[in-house]
Amino acid sequence: MAENETVRHLLREWPCLRLDGDGVLRRETTRRKQLVVPDSLKPMVYKHLHEEMGHIGADRMVALARKRFFWPKMRREMEHYVTQVCCCIKRKKPNRTTRPPIRSIETSAPFEMISIDYLHLDKCKGGEEFILVVVDHFTKYAQAYATKDKSGSPKSSYLFPVAT
Repeated sequence: MAENETVRHLLREWPCLRLDGDGVLRRETTRRKQLVVPDSLKPMVYKHLHEEMGHIGADRMVALARKRFFWPKMRREMEHYVTQVCCCIKRKKPNRTTRPPIRSIETSAPFEMISIDYLHLDKCKGGEEFILVVVDHFTKYAQAYATKDKSGSPKSSYLFPVAT
């Protein structure tokens, strides 16, 4: 049954198949010239593409193989090799790092906690190129001030106008 499927697939590709002077069967399209790999050489292709290329996954392995090789059901066979035959995926630990859940910052009164940051823009005619952004976490009230630099003096005058 599987041989019949392979033969049917190769017959569909018949217009693209060429036998060169050395007896090597190739599939030639406008985009690629691929070597048609017999069943006996597929394990060597798997080993080279997967193991010697750093245990790459099935998608990357198929992409690399299609540049040079052709055989029916290539993707299915390579996915089977990577997920079932090769032992690297069985030893690979899942890439899940546990992180604490993201929580909002909670405050109980205005000005208990504020956030301050600078936004950098192109210089305007007045010479300002930074925006000082101040946000109160309790009220979510935000204010923005244009400044010429990121030094501490303009920052303190905006935050503490009574003290200066």
